Amino acid sequence: MAYSGRRMFVLTVLTAIAMGVGAFVRSASAASGERPWVVFVNPGTTGEVFWRLVSHTMQAAADQFGIDLTIDMAERNRVRMKELALATILG
Repeated sequence: MAYSGRRMFVLTVLTAIAMGVGAFVRSASAASGERPWVVFVNPGTTGEVFWRLVSHTMQAAADQFGIDLTIDMAERNRVRMKELALATILG
């Protein structure tokens, strides 16, 4: 599958961010001896190819670094995105 330069750049940046967050969370949880848990609120829709690739990339990184990853789909709904984020933060 071919991607435009801009899409590939965005995917690369998102992957780097995911790996950076993973490394940060991993080092923080290693000190406590717990397995880290990360929630990704995906702004895209379930069938959207780009955001599905982002989710798969994040899952692969999580598997590689021993991180429990939960992916919540916002379905292109900014209100739902906020609700999912708040639900995660507030537990």
